Amino acid sequence: MMIKQKIVLKLDMHCAKRLKKTRKIAALIDGFLSMNIEADKDQLVIVGVGVDAASLVTSLCKKVGHTRIISIEVVKTEAQKKEEEAKKKKKEEEEEEAAKNRMVTWSYNHCNNYPPPPPPGCDLVCYAAPSYHNSWFTW
Repeated sequence: MMIKQKIVLKLDMHCAKRLKKTRKIAALIDGFLSMNIEADKDQLVIVGVGVDAASLVTSLCKKVGHTRIISIEVVKTEAQKKEEEAKKKKKEEEEEEAAKNRMVTWSYNHCNNYPPPPPPGCDLVCYAAPSYHNSWFTW
């Protein structure tokens, strides 16, 4: 199964002749579906299935001039987007549940002002050491 992708290229399109050459070259690429030229930003946006971005850039460099790849990203369908959102929500709920389970309430008896050891699996424990006024060492 081939993946639908969106390729954004940056190139100089300061005249109509270069714009026309760019359209021809982009339309001849295997897997080409659609193209959008943003002349004000000097960007070419190509959507296709299995488009080889490297060969597209080399052919544009030879015929049109300096070309570079800005981004290549996968185009997702609505069903895939909804599926990912559902997965994110489920993962967040699992993390919240795990955080609730990690919080442990515990009590202890004070013995000589020393704090007890932390319970196993407890992440959020803050200790304060006692201060000794009659000694040369202060915690």
